[in-house]
Amino acid sequence: MATQATRQQGLGMMVAVTLIVSLGLGLQGASRAAPEPKPQSPALKMFTEQLPVPPEIDARAGGGFGLDELVGTHQFGTLATGQPLGPTPSFGYWPSSLAVPGDVYLGPTIEAARDHPVAMTVTNELSESGSDPTAPAVCQRLGLRVIHPLAAYFDATIEGTSNLDKCAPATATHLHGGHTPVAFDGGPLDTFRPAGVDPGDFAGGTGSYTYDYPNDQEATELWYHDHALADTRFNPMAGLAGIYLVRDTWDTGRPGNPLGLPANGRFTHIGTDGGLPVLAPVDPYEIPLVLQDRQFNDDGTLYYPTSETAYHPEWTPESFNDVAVVNGKAWPKLNVDRGMYRFRVVNGSNARFYRLRLIDAKTGNLSRIPVYQIGAEGGLLNAPVPISSLPGGQLLIAPGQRADLLVDFRGAAAGAKFQWYKNAAAPFPKGQNNLKPIMQFTVGAATGFTGDVPTVLRGQPGHPIVPVPDPATAATSRVEFLNEVLDADTDDPVEVLLNNLNFMDGGQMRSTGIATPKLDTVEVWTIVNTTMDAHPIHLHLTQFQVLNRQKINASRYLALVNPSLPFAFPSDPSAAGSGVQNSDGAVAPPDPAPFLMGKPIPPDANETGWKDTVIAYPGQVTRILVPFGGTAAGLTAPFTGDPVGGEQRFVGTYIWHCHILEHEENDMMQPYRIEQ
Repeated sequence: MATQATRQQGLGMMVAVTLIVSLGLGLQGASRAAPEPKPQSPALKMFTEQLPVPPEIDARAGGGFGLDELVGTHQFGTLATGQPLGPTPSFGYWPSSLAVPGDVYLGPTIEAARDHPVAMTVTNELSESGSDPTAPAVCQRLGLRVIHPLAAYFDATIEGTSNLDKCAPATATHLHGGHTPVAFDGGPLDTFRPAGVDPGDFAGGTGSYTYDYPNDQEATELWYHDHALADTRFNPMAGLAGIYLVRDTWDTGRPGNPLGLPANGRFTHIGTDGGLPVLAPVDPYEIPLVLQDRQFNDDGTLYYPTSETAYHPEWTPESFNDVAVVNGKAWPKLNVDRGMYRFRVVNGSNARFYRLRLIDAKTGNLSRIPVYQIGAEGGLLNAPVPISSLPGGQLLIAPGQRADLLVDFRGAAAGAKFQWYKNAAAPFPKGQNNLKPIMQFTVGAATGFTGDVPTVLRGQPGHPIVPVPDPATAATSRVEFLNEVLDADTDDPVEVLLNNLNFMDGGQMRSTGIATPKLDTVEVWTIVNTTMDAHPIHLHLTQFQVLNRQKINASRYLALVNPSLPFAFPSDPSAAGSGVQNSDGAVAPPDPAPFLMGKPIPPDANETGWKDTVIAYPGQVTRILVPFGGTAAGLTAPFTGDPVGGEQRFVGTYIWHCHILEHEENDMMQPYRIEQ
């Protein structure tokens, strides 16, 4: 991305735009220019691809294992003609001790256990030697060919973009939701390349880095994905993502677990990795579902939608694609027994929200199959929440969020078919409604898991209930705000920011104007969304609780932030003085209290557990209660926060950001520093 000085010179009177509250009656934003027409993926068959279930590395006893980042190809689906699509160039993770597979995409599920540390060594093998006259000069000097599946869509104006990433990508593996020491967080600057390419990288040029995970948190679903600066929107899209499950004595992940949850009882042993078993589940009743959207060119290569502006020739505010992909297959099918299943869902899309409901494929109506959410990002809820009780009877899941679901097919007839449907707008919540079908279930005649749906999930010894969040436990309150910068001529977004600050400052990660919570304290963060869209806000390291949300007059709030710009948008000449461009955070976010409207809105029932990613809706403030130090901070948190060797593991600089990947890379991402 251009420097601040360049930005000031080039953008001039461009301003940070927001929702405008017109007489308090409704929200409207500056209009966006119509996107350029984009090609459609070739016609693909639906519900013909069997849902793949990834193998598992069984690290429940602790120990070490390796993952290799590989270059390869992947078969996503079948053309309407009956011929296979592809092969699609891709990346993926694979156990280091196993033979390289013929198909590369995503990674194995990692099973860990609470208080059993693991050491995960990631080796970057993302390069291939060869002559390539089309490669950038830096690649040709190294004798490397272009291998990045999305190299054609790199944008040199985005901070951190490097031509070297086209042939030897820098990567940083982040355990999303993990309570990890700062050295093993996998932040956007903690990157390393294949061995020998850059002796000054985070791994010292060795090509491998070992992440030590203490696993001192309750049973939950985490996920790991690449987080390299400027490539976070590309590397996971190419395949660098996978599921990480933490087990404990109550949620063991095996039959006969004390909570009576569906589990996998049979496995095929396919090898070892660092001495740990690598297993393939047989007829599983607990299945991860990685939701993504992808778009393809006619030859099967990945297409990435771009939106050219005078400032960013390739960056687009959000990428929405026309093919639903689950576990790496386009519109897959899954044959299920007449029983209850546990689905561990993660929204791994770049920008797409999902509002899921289960449809009867024969009638097109909402099915009567019971669906419950039993957990979110930080672990189990206190009790199951029927999806039918949520707004619209649907499950809303934003990028980066997870949902632990029970789906009960016992009442279905053999041969019945059901489909996950998604009806969330893109951008959410006021864009177009598209990409409706996701995947299909076909019920067989066999009897499956017949245990009862638990009535309670917590409250056992060592497994406390999630307490009602009490803001009185907080030592400090902070106000953070989200703003969007528009092209003064077209109203197109050209960057999105937190507190009107860029992530990098003078070539380094920002260190001024950032949050500095104290160790072992609790804070209330009030997040003011002044933009047109909903943003999934993710804090690294910690889990938090949602207090409430409340509507706000966003235009009046921003006018107070910086009333000195007498600028009118072409689409709305009355919207003057609401910009904060070029203030570089000099105006501290004011207290939003004078601009609040209506009463606080309590969180939905499935938001009452521990979370690491929360939806900040447009024209609202979102309040969260955040412990920086876990249980050591003075409340019952889902992670311990105890010292190791006399030094707290979570002192240092982490980041928080929007998990719309295009947003965090331009530039809705900020450091925060936990201090003694």
